[in-house]
Amino acid sequence: MGKGILQTSVQNRGLVLDPRTKLLLLFTMAVFVLGYMGGEKLQLLTPIFCILPAVFLLTAKKYKTAIGYILIYSASFLAFVFWGDKTSGIINVCCKI
Repeated sequence: MGKGILQTSVQNRGLVLDPRTKLLLLFTMAVFVLGYMGGEKLQLLTPIFCILPAVFLLTAKKYKTAIGYILIYSASFLAFVFWGDKTSGIINVCCKI
């Protein structure tokens, strides 16, 4: 009786990652995206690193959080595309993509 209850709750969770995997992903994003490591060679991979959390949220069936993340990322990416060359100072240095 108790075994069936536990199995149904586990099956509906989707892909659940180990916390160490999440920390490794966060560290990788910080190094490559915020630290601008790799320079021009890895410039095309930067948006892919930024989309990975949305993919993991979708696979974990956290649709509202994933949609919110995608909207915030898209808005900030479009803001940089349109206003990145027109700004100067810390805004342009921090948002270098």
